[in-house]
Amino acid sequence: MKKNKFAPLILIAMISTLPLTLTGCANQSPANVAQTATAAKGELPNYSETYSLNQIVNMNQIKIRLDSVSLVRNSTDTQDELKGHIAIGIEIGNMSSENVRFYPEQFVVTADTGEQILVDTSYTGESTNLVGGLLPPQRVLQGYVMFPLETTKPDDLKEIKLKIAAPQDEKGQPLCDDQELVIPIQQA
Repeated sequence: MKKNKFAPLILIAMISTLPLTLTGCANQSPANVAQTATAAKGELPNYSETYSLNQIVNMNQIKIRLDSVSLVRNSTDTQDELKGHIAIGIEIGNMSSENVRFYPEQFVVTADTGEQILVDTSYTGESTNLVGGLLPPQRVLQGYVMFPLETTKPDDLKEIKLKIAAPQDEKGQPLCDDQELVIPIQQA
């Protein structure tokens, strides 16, 4: 099966503009608009939730800002092999005066159900701005990493563990220990 790497991006864009489309520029918050429209018409399910994190991870020469975590459900029942995605928005900065090797595609998420999830590398590159490798000094990259949910539904998550592999110097030596963070998911 060929994966379309733009489908989740299109889905997220459509969902984020849905409240404005439904209400014009009403004074309701987007969350209230989506809930009202769903309850009133019964035909507009909420396919994604985004939670702000704004958490800094200090890995010596590299600083990572975890901006947000988004849970995206599949929009059709025909995608039985995939329940949805977790998307983590990040900024990575090389604060040193030397090149550093860092690979966001080596992030690993463990769901509270025990499912271990690797980055979906079909979404890296041009569409995410995050391709691992040599990060020049005083450089910041922004983007996101996507994790496909094959057995766990996004609605069932209460927290996730994010493992971040240590950055390396140009000779491949780790510059610090790997980091593991617990990210709570505030589901309504």
